[in-house]
Amino acid sequence: MLLDVFRRSALTAPRFFFDLSYGGDTYHDAQGMNLRDVALAKQMADNMARKLALEPKTQDVTCTVRDVTGKQVLQISKHG
Repeated sequence: MLLDVFRRSALTAPRFFFDLSYGGDTYHDAQGMNLRDVALAKQMADNMARKLALEPKTQDVTCTVRDVTGKQVLQISKHG
């Protein structure tokens, strides 16, 4: 029963894609993640960009979040 609830919530939760840009390259997320809302997607994007910006050879990092239609939902930039 609990597994059914989880499956339903995963199917109804919006899917977000996290594209990372740094060092002149952009890495597109082809799989995405089902998350409950934009606020959680923003938190995930911020964490990804912050961790990557801490890498020694990384300078500026941008995480662009898209929805399933490809529309940009938000963008987070961090400076290393």
